[in-house]
Amino acid sequence: DVTEDVVRRKIVEEQKQNLEAIIESMQDSLFTMDDDYNIEALNSVARCSILEFESSKLADRFLRYDYYDFDGNKLTFDDHPAHRILKGEKLSCFRYCVQKPHGTCYLSLSGSPVYREDGTIAKALICIRDITEQVKKDKLLRHQEDMKTSLKVQDEIFANASHELKTPLSVIYSANQMMDMYLNKGSLTEHADKLSAYNNIIKQNCYRLTRLINNITDLTKCRSGYLDIFISNENIVEIIKNTTQMVSEHLKPKGIRINFDTDVEEKTIACDAYKIERTMLNLISNAIKFSENKSDIAVSIHDKGKDVEIKVSDNGIGIDSKHMDYIFERYYQADKSISRNAEGSGIGLPLIKEFVELHGGNIVVESEVGKGSTFTVELPVKIAENEVESLHASSMNIIDMIDIEFSDIYNLN
Repeated sequence: DVTEDVVRRKIVEEQKQNLEAIIESMQDSLFTMDDDYNIEALNSVARCSILEFESSKLADRFLRYDYYDFDGNKLTFDDHPAHRILKGEKLSCFRYCVQKPHGTCYLSLSGSPVYREDGTIAKALICIRDITEQVKKDKLLRHQEDMKTSLKVQDEIFANASHELKTPLSVIYSANQMMDMYLNKGSLTEHADKLSAYNNIIKQNCYRLTRLINNITDLTKCRSGYLDIFISNENIVEIIKNTTQMVSEHLKPKGIRINFDTDVEEKTIACDAYKIERTMLNLISNAIKFSENKSDIAVSIHDKGKDVEIKVSDNGIGIDSKHMDYIFERYYQADKSISRNAEGSGIGLPLIKEFVELHGGNIVVESEVGKGSTFTVELPVKIAENEVESLHASSMNIIDMIDIEFSDIYNLN
């Protein structure tokens, strides 16, 4: 009596047919590949697929296409997911792309090895999903979000730049009107002091416009990769010390003391002296803006062997933690209000970050509200074989640089 055997065979056959129907109705490519890279069983999607498994030999087909992971790294044959599975790996949703003549396919592959009784790998069971349309859709959505962000940033840039340009122009125009009034009265000697004061106001605001235009131009060049850097072997200690001493003369009217300290008297590194000076002036001017009268600013240099560490510290108002991650972003201002304590375009810190990174260095900030801030610049100790003299640096002395950099600090003089 073979009734039970026949029944079991019918059940097995029905289960086999059901499984085959499920496999054939899958929207993903499913197939097995032996240890010689021959494709064996495959479903209808795999047979009709435009994926790279079009020949019976993966190894034959592989060299005809370029394979990349989603980070843009090119895959070698050993990195190919099918090869990795045949070497014993289990993969789940491994995403990669195949560049073919008609376009790029984006794929998600899952699979696992199938073992023989002796423990060796007999084949790989592989399931591939074509995610090209989904990737394109995601890219489109990201592009749309980036466009929205970009437009928002542009609006902020235009609003901020118009304010920064309009303010000094308004001041210059007002001062000019007052000077015209006194000139029309014909009493120049009697009003000489007032005319001199108005002339200084015009000069200061011309410096402000120059600073803003220079910073916007240089930052744009940095981001485009066109900013020139003139590297020469310089004593970094002397550059920082001289800049600090020159600035200290400008701080006397406000009663702010600036202290300089170094643990090394001489340290030669390859740098652009002009950009280092601008970096220091920007950091010191920021410290002044957000410090009270009769406060202290500390500038220090520390020799770290492979790096030189430059610190600028103040005991001013500090920076709220919610702004710490954004202060080096273009046009970012922690205080955007009209009544903010100090003027600023949100360009200075991003620009000096670019300057520092052009030297292969790094800049970080530590701050606590009500206790002050410390900006730390790390520059690598390197010696340049081919030195280049900066024509720009030689044409602008440190006094002019200070006047321009400190032009948006009110009541300094």
